[in-house]
Amino acid sequence: MKLHALKHEENFNSQPSVTIEPNAADIHLPAPDTHNGIRVSLVRDLTVAERDSMYSLLGEYYLHVSRQQFERDLAEKEWVVLGTDPISQKAWCFSTLMRLHATMDGERILALYSGDTVARKESWGGQSTPAVRMLVQLMYGIAAESAVQRAYWFMISSTYKSYRLLPMLFRKFYPSPNSRRSKQAERVLGELSELKHFVYDPERSIVRFSNPTVFRPGITENTDAASDPYISFYEIRNPGASQGDRLASLTELSADNLTALGQRFVRSRTDGTAGRTDNHAEAPVSRR
Repeated sequence: MKLHALKHEENFNSQPSVTIEPNAADIHLPAPDTHNGIRVSLVRDLTVAERDSMYSLLGEYYLHVSRQQFERDLAEKEWVVLGTDPISQKAWCFSTLMRLHATMDGERILALYSGDTVARKESWGGQSTPAVRMLVQLMYGIAAESAVQRAYWFMISSTYKSYRLLPMLFRKFYPSPNSRRSKQAERVLGELSELKHFVYDPERSIVRFSNPTVFRPGITENTDAASDPYISFYEIRNPGASQGDRLASLTELSADNLTALGQRFVRSRTDGTAGRTDNHAEAPVSRR
């Protein structure tokens, strides 16, 4: 297996760091879901038509999306979960992913960062569950083949929908209405945000950008936040969502941190059930 070094100028101990990891092309990917038109691709293997379709889909839902910025963001990513319509061959959903590395108190950690993510509105809910499942399978597969022992999902959510996935799939995550403030988690989120050149606010666990993309008017849904503690928590923590602020979260990718639904998602990676539909989860719909 070929290996490559991932370097960052800073880490949690303020020392240069190098992590030797498998090349993205050597990671074992989830099997394609031909029934739903979903597959994992290396970003470098995307065709021009697929890139065009992804950019067009992103622009349908977000303002301030430029082709230059889209290509620049895409170039740093390693994988994309891509859903395409079998007839039109146009993208109906996608989510990009990349690895980040750092050292926390002498321990090497891997963080999988979710980049641009969007799905057509008509697929929100159960129809896009297979894409969520494949993303989870991909992350756990990467973590299993990593050279480090601890792996995390670093996600920044522009709506409550992607944040609402966390309690469905994981037992613990930060921040959460069920957990106290964690200086350690904030330190990790702060360091990862610095690697991505985000401005991180630990008080709210918010990241901000100088020129953020925002949802087009009428895209987001009105919700009864009082009926859901996680939606309410998201809205309290991220009052600037409509101006482009994102809620940053950190979730450990370990077997014992999975809920029953999360376990089924990961287990289906190898038991041949990848094409089955489970209507319990909503796809992440956010510009990250």
